[in-house]
Amino acid sequence: MTRTQTAVLGVAVIGAIDAVLSVAAAEVSPTMQMILLFAPTVVLLGLLFWRLHYDSISHNFRRSPMFNVGIVVLGIVFVPVYLFRSRPPGARLRAIAAFFGVLLLYAAAYGIAEAIADAAT
Repeated sequence: MTRTQTAVLGVAVIGAIDAVLSVAAAEVSPTMQMILLFAPTVVLLGLLFWRLHYDSISHNFRRSPMFNVGIVVLGIVFVPVYLFRSRPPGARLRAIAAFFGVLLLYAAAYGIAEAIADAAT
């Protein structure tokens, strides 16, 4: 399995886990709710940076520390900017479309897992 495939699978799994934890968080203390809702986000950001690290190496692109901050704070804007700047003309649109496709995959995995978790409770 390639790193890209591993990252995409990881996004789907994290989306499903996030949904299950969100449903479970409704029945615990406020402190535990915060942990259950925050943990998948941290894992997702770790997965994103793991993937971007190897992507930067393969495309010979160096991200500045401030660019990394932008990815964490406003990833929906800065990841497409990174993909646009790191790809040659002709490959940019495909990379950006794939990023938004992965976001849709996360949302679908979350929605399906949440429906299953709600039905189970």
